Amino acid sequence: MKRQLDKFTLTALFDAEIVVIGEVPWIAGGRSIQLDYDDIEPFCDNKITWIAKKEGVTVKDFEQWLEAGGDPICVGYLNSGKPCSRKVFQVRGLPVREWVEFEGYCRKHGGET
Repeated sequence: MKRQLDKFTLTALFDAEIVVIGEVPWIAGGRSIQLDYDDIEPFCDNKITWIAKKEGVTVKDFEQWLEAGGDPICVGYLNSGKPCSRKVFQVRGLPVREWVEFEGYCRKHGGET
């Protein structure tokens, strides 16, 4: 259900320099982010979509990054043709955009040991 936002109250808050903080899911817990006036409505509509866009990644990539805890997943393939789901050795907790762009391999597929 979409919330009806009171633009008058929001404008008064921002004019009074009251800071609005939003909490988003993040690896190792949550992350508090200061919201600008134009962020309020999209944040309230869907904060996952909002943070993914703000970080420059897709919602799917953001959710996979969260699930992996920021640890990169091997870009190799199994004999069956399915993507490998193992984590890359010695690389942990990458920021979301770096995680999406990272191309490394697990030990089974020739990564570092």
